Amino acid sequence: MSGTRDQVVAEALSWIDTPFVHAAEVKGVGVDCVHLVKAIGQKYALVQDGDLPAYGTTPDPKQMREELNKHLDPIPFKAVREGDLLWFWAERLLHLGIVVESDPLSIVHAHNGRSRQEVILTRVIGEWRRNIVGCFRYRGIVD
Repeated sequence: MSGTRDQVVAEALSWIDTPFVHAAEVKGVGVDCVHLVKAIGQKYALVQDGDLPAYGTTPDPKQMREELNKHLDPIPFKAVREGDLLWFWAERLLHLGIVVESDPLSIVHAHNGRSRQEVILTRVIGEWRRNIVGCFRYRGIVD
């Protein structure tokens, strides 16, 4: 079974308000940005099953890029659509978000900020947009 863009978006939105918990992956209980992407991808057979390599609270950028390239397809920013992924700097850390709307560009992500530590919906404007370092697509996602 392959997931559609609409299914990925609906699933991402259903994680909103899940608390941020490093290395967790349980909707409503706790998740981090990497495991949010993994859980949604696995639900629709868009990423392989299996564990991610262990990573600290400050992931190594080189290792993170290798893992993203191993499980996802890099795409140019101009090709980004709903259900795709943005990789960017957020508060001095590399971070992932799932695009749920292309105009205005908005993502769902497991935010671990000063004021909120939960899965939230964020518009990608200003600093958020300038800090994008990569864009990715789930392999096998259906339009």
